[in-house]
Amino acid sequence: MVTFVITDFNHDRVVVAALHNKGGDEEEELRGIRRVSVPDGLEPGGDQNNLALLVEGFTTTMAKHFGEVRRENLESEEKKMTWLVADEGMGWSFALAKRMGLRVAAFNSPIAASLGAIMSIPKD
Repeated sequence: MVTFVITDFNHDRVVVAALHNKGGDEEEELRGIRRVSVPDGLEPGGDQNNLALLVEGFTTTMAKHFGEVRRENLESEEKKMTWLVADEGMGWSFALAKRMGLRVAAFNSPIAASLGAIMSIPKD
């Protein structure tokens, strides 16, 4: 089981996209994917494009809620987390994950997007 911990704001966007594509949480759970959303620290309707506010919210509010998700997760062997894979821009999460006994891996969003674009170029 893969658990994606994402912000409430992004979770809502994913749900809309999944409904548009005729998918949903139940279908994803069958494929071994589970989404858990946590607050990002901004007020409802806050400016999610304001990077300074987001970083502050991530390092306080989101970190606290991630700890709660981890504690709940330890109760389920099937859904037990063992790794944290995060964008390197979320560096605060790596120290938190290590304290929780998780292994850590990082990725770089722009590089991942570039690779996706390169891989979609027709080969013929």
